Parts: sequence; C-alpha cells; structure tokens
Amino acid sequence: MKILISTFLLVLTSCSSAQLDSTYITEKDVIYFEPDSNVQLKLDLYRRKSTEKLPVVLIVHGGGWTKRTRSDMDEIAFAAAQRGYAAVNVSYRLAPKYRFPEQIRDLRAALRWIDANASKYNLDTQKVAGWGYSAGAHLVSLLGLAQNLEKTPQDKIQLKVIVAGGTPADLTKYEDSSLVVKFMGGKYSEMPERYRLASPIYHVDPKDPAVFLYHGANDWIVEYEQMTAFEEKLKSTGVKVESHTVSTIGHVAVFLFSGESLEKSFQFLNQNLESKL
Repeated sequence: MKILISTFLLVLTSCSSAQLDSTYITEKDVIYFEPDSNVQLKLDLYRRKSTEKLPVVLIVHGGGWTKRTRSDMDEIAFAAAQRGYAAVNVSYRLAPKYRFPEQIRDLRAALRWIDANASKYNLDTQKVAGWGYSAGAHLVSLLGLAQNLEKTPQDKIQLKVIVAGGTPADLTKYEDSSLVVKFMGGKYSEMPERYRLASPIYHVDPKDPAVFLYHGANDWIVEYEQMTAFEEKLKSTGVKVESHTVSTIGHVAVFLFSGESLEKSFQFLNQNLESKL
C-alpha cells in the first residue's frame, strides 16, 4: 500500500444504483454506538422479509482508514441481502483524529448491536461473517483473527467467516506510508510491536475462522504480495483459506468492476455460513 493510495480515494465514487424491492426490509442510519458525546456511529441494515433466522454479514468500507463512507459498500450490501443474508453496513471512526485500535472498538460495538437486536431482526448470531475491502478488509481481518483484541465481557459474537479484498495484512511493511502513520499515530520505527499488533498476519491461529481473499495482480496500492504472504500464513497454520486473483487489473478496478470476485466471495460464504439461497 504505497502512498499512491490517495489515487484510490480520488477515483472511488459511490455507485449504489441498485435498489431492493418490497420483499426486503431496510433500516437506514441506525445509531449503533456512541463512543463519546460528540460521535454517533450509524449502520444500514438490509434483509429479506423472513420469519427464519438469517446469517449476517458485517460490511466495512475502505478509504485508507481516513476517508470514505459506508455508502461505498452499498452494492455489496444489496447483493448480500438478495442472497439471503442480513447485511449490516457500518461506519467507523476515522484517522487521524481516531487511531488504532479505536476502529476495532467500533466494530466490536457493531457486533454487540447485532447480538442485542438478533430477536428483533431475526439475525443468526451463530452465523456472522465480516466483509471488507482495502482498509475495511484490514479491519475485518483483524477483528476476526485477533479475537481478544479490545474484547470486553459483553462481546459474545465471533466472526465465522472473513471475506477480505485488497487487504493490507502486514502493516510492518509500510514504514513510510503517510496513511498508515495517520492510522497508527507514529512510524514503524517508533512502535514496531504496535504495528505487529495491528497486523492481521501476526494473529493467525489454527482456530481462526475461514478466510476468502481476493486481490488484483496489478495492485500498486496494496501490493499483491500482501495477499500471497497472508494466504501462505493462513494455510501453513491450518486455517481454511481460499483466494482469487484478478490477473489484469489493480486495486480500484477490482473493487469497482470485478463481479467475479464478488461471486466467488458469495460462493465461499454460502459454503461456510450455509445461506438458504
């Protein structure tokens, strides 16, 4: 993830043209966490009308931890709902005002919201996945693999599946990235152990949830080697992992245009969360 991440922030636009019909229930701008008196974090919930419990996908946007909104992930959220999942598309606090691990605390709070509202919305708390792209992929990977990071006695839900696209899995490789410094609050040379703590690749354990990775082979923002190293670590540790390489495009194009990546991701979710569709 070179400093050219800024290009991603300029090129990426919200493209949520899809709509859900009357067979779905939509709850928008739901406040799920108020970490202090000046901040209200919100989520959007999309789900099919059903009397049966639905598997859940917690969806987390990218943007270098510093920008963008959850609306970037609307298309994925809609697609998840159409495939029989309850899609919970969340916002989180952004750097540099809020630094690691505040974002993980926010996602823990989102899981607590899912748990507290499971009966109201027919959510299956035993079948919860996390899906993110870029910085969002980093956060859901860390949430799922570093299972005790920022965990409280009230935190009952653990991710059963992780879907991560364009994932910066090892932050120790980015000694000079301005975005990583903003997220971490300092350079790698100043806090090497903290960088390791914030890197999903250093939390891999045989008991971890199943992981699906997708990445562009020509990604010059988050290097392709980030995925291959992450995948190898997961495999060597005995974690169930599959990956998909998009051979001809890079970071932004994979997010915007790689429908094949989404289909393979949903196939993996269906196999591991047992969607009824």
